[in-house]
Amino acid sequence: MLGLALAGLAQLLGFLLAGSGHGWVAPFFLSVALWAFIPASLSIAWPIGRSNRQVLLGILVVALGADALLISRTIDEGNALPFYIEVNGAVGLLIVGLWLALWLFWQAMLLYALVVGRQRSDEPNA
Repeated sequence: MLGLALAGLAQLLGFLLAGSGHGWVAPFFLSVALWAFIPASLSIAWPIGRSNRQVLLGILVVALGADALLISRTIDEGNALPFYIEVNGAVGLLIVGLWLALWLFWQAMLLYALVVGRQRSDEPNA
């Protein structure tokens, strides 16, 4: 449930960032993927140490591709992001920051699960 709520918030922020098509549009379209990524990350990475390492690595490869797509689409949009921030000021910066935090949240959770899971597997069983 938390994952869907966070994905819904990200979609709303993406809608605000799009600014009727004159803002930063890439987050609006990429937020659709967060409806799957955030709940999956919460369900897979939350029970630290019990997750399948290959699944986590596979999802992180998808994350790298999604990041590359975000960067590519942002570059294609030219100066839309600076213009959005210029027009909306501090509120615009807040919306951009919140969306980026949600975008990076699921990736950070997977990385953390990989690191902690690896540390736990390296510990000797006493």
